[in-house]
Amino acid sequence: MDTYNKGLEYWNREENIFYHFAYDSENPTSISNNLTLALAYDAQNRLWVGTSQGLCRYEGDGIFTRYTMDMHNPRSLPSSNIRWLHTSSDNCLWIATDSGGIAVYDEESDSFSHWTKKDGLISNSIFSMVEDNNKNIWAVSANGISIWDYTTKSWRQYLDHTRLRVSFALKNRIVELSEVKMQLESVNVKLETLAKKDGLTGVNNRRALTTELKQRFEEAVLLFEPIAALMIDIDFFKLYNDYYGHQKGDEALIAVARTLKKSLDRPKDSVSRYGGEEFIILLPSTDHVGAKVIAERMRLAVENLEIPHIVSSVKKDITISVGYASYIPRRGEEMTTIIDMADRALYRAKDAGRNCISS
Repeated sequence: MDTYNKGLEYWNREENIFYHFAYDSENPTSISNNLTLALAYDAQNRLWVGTSQGLCRYEGDGIFTRYTMDMHNPRSLPSSNIRWLHTSSDNCLWIATDSGGIAVYDEESDSFSHWTKKDGLISNSIFSMVEDNNKNIWAVSANGISIWDYTTKSWRQYLDHTRLRVSFALKNRIVELSEVKMQLESVNVKLETLAKKDGLTGVNNRRALTTELKQRFEEAVLLFEPIAALMIDIDFFKLYNDYYGHQKGDEALIAVARTLKKSLDRPKDSVSRYGGEEFIILLPSTDHVGAKVIAERMRLAVENLEIPHIVSSVKKDITISVGYASYIPRRGEEMTTIIDMADRALYRAKDAGRNCISS
């Protein structure tokens, strides 16, 4: 989302955190200015950002490619002050500028075509653009409305400012309602995501685990592939809470949850908080050997955090015990079978002295 004068904010739904992209005068791959005015995705699903100092295309990993006006290059942007971006139904990126008219990005030449008042626009300062059902582009300015005729490939003036007042007020109202709708949709998406996350650790909660398990179980049955689960318990966590306090206990839970999540490589693998200090790991398409590898990786990763736990009888740092199981489910079986198998394996790990894995 654009923040008007504080750069760009990107919300990662999976991690439930915001990433901030700001202008850096010493970094030519940063966003060109913190005054961001327009956002659009093109046909290749690339994000374009319009600022008061040019157009930026996001390349990933915090890197932006900048486009600005160059008076010596007629194929550059006609103005660096970008007011609106629109991707049309024929996959063209349209750029409305303040004082430079309208431009269209040409992918093949990595340059721009553009039009101004001499080409039929009613004004060189364009506020916004919309596309109608006939693929015509309507460009709105303070002086009136211009229309790009898709058939003739030319601009014509539709309304001057004296006839525009009522229409422009109506359009403003439509834009306001559209913005409210988008805000509500964004909030609903965020609420839906939060409803599936554990409030403390940020990993999946029991509700999300049930949904995830059902989906992975049905996939395994259909494809006749194994599904694996790990049941994880933080060793002597009650003693840790009693000795260090609940604040430190919460911090430890968060650190362990993050470590477990970082230990997974595949997008379909998941971590869920099962309750208290217990976690469930679901590993689709994973056999017994693969589950054992992940279990030991997680045990070592948590041990290497070296979070002090002086009241533990296993080690003077926080450790975990892991039970792992894998099997190929068949239609008609309970989807919780794999969880029960991992739970029994966890008890065997505890009986073996904890800070270990068992199947």
